[in-house]
Amino acid sequence: MKHFLPLLKKVIDLHDSELFLGGYGKALEKREIDYNSAFLFGKNGKLKESYNKIKLIPFGEKLPFGPLNQSISKYMPNISFLAQGDKFSFFKLDNGANFISVICYEILFPEFMRDFLNATETSPHFIINLTNDSWYGDTSEPLQHQFLAHWRALEFQTPVIRMTNTGITSVLFPDGSQSKSLKFGEKNYLDIEIFSHTPTKTLFQKHGIKMTIFLWVFLMGLVFLAQFIENRFIRSTK
Repeated sequence: MKHFLPLLKKVIDLHDSELFLGGYGKALEKREIDYNSAFLFGKNGKLKESYNKIKLIPFGEKLPFGPLNQSISKYMPNISFLAQGDKFSFFKLDNGANFISVICYEILFPEFMRDFLNATETSPHFIINLTNDSWYGDTSEPLQHQFLAHWRALEFQTPVIRMTNTGITSVLFPDGSQSKSLKFGEKNYLDIEIFSHTPTKTLFQKHGIKMTIFLWVFLMGLVFLAQFIENRFIRSTK
């Protein structure tokens, strides 16, 4: 990363803005360990905050073999063998806005996202999803990833900004709509205004999957009640 700092500072100075991006991070205590990370740089070019991916992809970023991983890693060059992050990071911008960032498929797990949001000091103004969807090429996967990420915007009533170096880049809004987007492999940028809102915790954020279970039980109860009333009505008319 240090080799890119002068270039990053040029970008920051050019736009007079803070800069957020993804890359590989290093553990200070163990330089040989890599993380899949997100970084926020201030206008002075210094690192303000970072996040190391917690939910790694099996057989893509790790193997589930514990101490055997190191000895077999040389035989499996296509696996990254990344270290797992251990904290939920909260990013604060100079303009007063704040956000959290999840990386790649982390956005697909509602309970993980709920734990992340409940661990922050306050609800974020938006969520950034950094991802690289090049693994599956120009297939339906980028569309599926985009579609499933939209559910997090709905569940937590928080805009989701998808930043991809491949895949589909766009903003997913809590009302179900989305901004204009960049298609798979398209080289361009988006200039989109996100209206500020007062972050609040939704029922799903407070209660999680229990809300879904309750709704299913309630709906099934209505079905049985309707069936019971219908049977009583049929018997009374005979």
